[in-house]
Formats: sequence, structure tokens, C-alpha cells
Amino acid sequence: MTNMINEYDGNPYARLWKWQTSSKDGVIKGILLHQGESNTNDSIWPQKVKIVYDNLMKDLNLIREMFPCWPVKW
Repeated sequence: MTNMINEYDGNPYARLWKWQTSSKDGVIKGILLHQGESNTNDSIWPQKVKIVYDNLMKDLNLIREMFPCWPVKW
């Protein structure tokens, strides 16, 4: 996972924020979060997703009604 994070200058969240705020034509049409397999028994995963979601909505000035969040654990 470290290699993937390094592809985004060590901070994927900051990279997304920078891209969105510096883009004149860029539009976010959706957000996809993949839970992966390393923490399948994490009972607070939905709460962690909500924190990321809330931060994205606030930091990128996104409208919650246009980006609903349904954290589901399969």
C-alpha cells in the first residue's frame, strides 16, 4: 500500500483536494471508496468512511444531496 500512497505524493487526500481546487474544468461526479480485505472485521469501518466523506464534502465544497454516502459492509 505504501507504493500506491507514494504515487500521490504520500497524501492521496491532499492530491485530490489540490486537483479539484486547481482545476477549471474538473468536475467530481462521484466518490468510490473500497474497503479492501485487510480490515474486514473492523466494526467501526462505517464510522471511518463517514469521517472521510464529511471531510470531502467540506473541503471540496460538495453538496451532500448530490453525493449520498451508503457505507455498507459486505
